[in-house]
Amino acid sequence: MNQFRTFYKTDTIRYFYKTIHLLLFLPLLQSCSKDENNEIKVVEQIELTITDIQLTSFSASVTWDRTTNPNNLKPYIYYKKSLANEWTEVQTFQGKIENLESGSKYEAKAVMKENETAFESKITTFITPGFEQNGQLIGRVLEANSRYSINSNLTSTNFNEAATLSGYLKVVGFDSVPLKKIEVFDDLTLHIELPDETQNYFEDDINFTSKKEFTIGLFSGEDYTEISSSFIYSEDSIYEEGMRHFNIFNKTPRLNSLLSVNPQFSCQEMIRVVFEGSLWASEEDYFIFSELNIPNSVNIIFYDSDQNIVNAFSLNDEVQNIDGNKDLNDCTKEMWFYSQSLNVENVFTKNDRLNFNLFTDEFPSGTYFLKYMVNDKNDRIWESNTLEFQIE
Repeated sequence: MNQFRTFYKTDTIRYFYKTIHLLLFLPLLQSCSKDENNEIKVVEQIELTITDIQLTSFSASVTWDRTTNPNNLKPYIYYKKSLANEWTEVQTFQGKIENLESGSKYEAKAVMKENETAFESKITTFITPGFEQNGQLIGRVLEANSRYSINSNLTSTNFNEAATLSGYLKVVGFDSVPLKKIEVFDDLTLHIELPDETQNYFEDDINFTSKKEFTIGLFSGEDYTEISSSFIYSEDSIYEEGMRHFNIFNKTPRLNSLLSVNPQFSCQEMIRVVFEGSLWASEEDYFIFSELNIPNSVNIIFYDSDQNIVNAFSLNDEVQNIDGNKDLNDCTKEMWFYSQSLNVENVFTKNDRLNFNLFTDEFPSGTYFLKYMVNDKNDRIWESNTLEFQIE
């Protein structure tokens, strides 16, 4: 009897534990998202594709490995500004998502959930445009080395409604420098001012450089655009063939060489001496470059081999060679004038020929030195190098 009771009690306990065990694991056995080893099946190769990014919207689509989604889970889009903490969930896996802010950096991901388990794509980062800019932005000089306009050829552009605008001057080979000013002129036009003292970009050059290329880095919020195309407003030879980029120009005058020494054909006691260089232009040449770039004074000094001044000329002595003959055959006085070849490279030092009518008795054969100096409207002095030359 005792043996029967012991056997019955033991058998009852075994049955009880089997029942409990079956009840605990039955849900897991019934779940299609778990395999026979009781592990959750992972939805694989989830990919989010962002397209058609507009000022305040973007489109998204999601793909995944269809063989790894046995419960037919639906993907959701999560997005947020890059510095935000909270994600916004969109209950659609494909289509346009709206109500974003222009000129802003966003992060987005696709998420597929089952209960408390989430399967996610990689995070995709994108930036909404700060303004409509599917066209091209073109620069136009207002004042060389200083003021430019930036124009959009897309009529839907509206700079007045753009995200906050800022910009940088980017000279090849130098660090970027913030623009001095950027302002909206109208819906399609910005006016920008370069930083002061663009001349500093030429100070460390070993050899004389007449110009340097630059671009404008324009931000609208976090949206960035590089502006490199500059409108060619004339056929002047300072613009290389096919050149469509911005330049800043070296305002320092330069004397390169003595080109010729010849008798002045109509004056027996005079010689015509011609030098090549980069020399400041006359007032009539500065139709768009402002009065600050017009010479206030010009001084040209000849020295002999002992550094004594042989002769000096000023702006008042210049002959304006407008009609090709004005005063050039006056044999009673020495004079100088500018001329140009086809090799002009600089809008500030626009002339590349310096011509003199000199008395032969004042300049006999020997070694001489020439220096050219300009004083601008701000009373800044711009000095050329000192050029040594021979008269034979």
